[in-house]
Amino acid sequence: MPQSRPPVSVDLSAGKPGRNREGLDVPGGPRLETYLARSVVTAIDRRYRTLADREHRALGGMSSGAFAALNVGLRHSGEFGALLLSMPYDTPENRKALGASAGANTPREYVGTMPFPQPVSAVLAAGTGAPGDVAEARRIADALRSRGQQAEVHTEDGFGHTWRTARATLPHLLAFAAGVFQQTPRREW
Repeated sequence: MPQSRPPVSVDLSAGKPGRNREGLDVPGGPRLETYLARSVVTAIDRRYRTLADREHRALGGMSSGAFAALNVGLRHSGEFGALLLSMPYDTPENRKALGASAGANTPREYVGTMPFPQPVSAVLAAGTGAPGDVAEARRIADALRSRGQQAEVHTEDGFGHTWRTARATLPHLLAFAAGVFQQTPRREW
């Protein structure tokens, strides 16, 4: 029986805990998108026994981490086949800091016209105690589906925009990823 692969979690605060950088390459600042999509993926594939292809790789997060996973995952769809998004949103909180790259880092603006050379599968989760999160998840899923991508919304009754929601939705997000991974023929290491 194959060994399970551990999920890997990265800190996208660029060494400044409490500072939300949303996984972006900030002009004149940290290059978090590049770090996540290139450096982390390469390091994980070198260190662990992975199936080193997009069909067996997911990217996920909660709230601003979900924004980062959505934006980075779509901008680097050649690296990630599944997006696991808990309480996602699709517009960066500080667009002004991004300058000219703001539109290219706003999924709400680019999903409608971006090419999808490879399919992306996304699950978006939210708690019904945060109706804005549910509406946002549904709108993002609709935008992805309108482009022919697989997108599913999962809600947890009574949960708000909290870590409890992320914890409650995690089993569903992981099961979704497992289903995406099983759609691709498995190769041996």
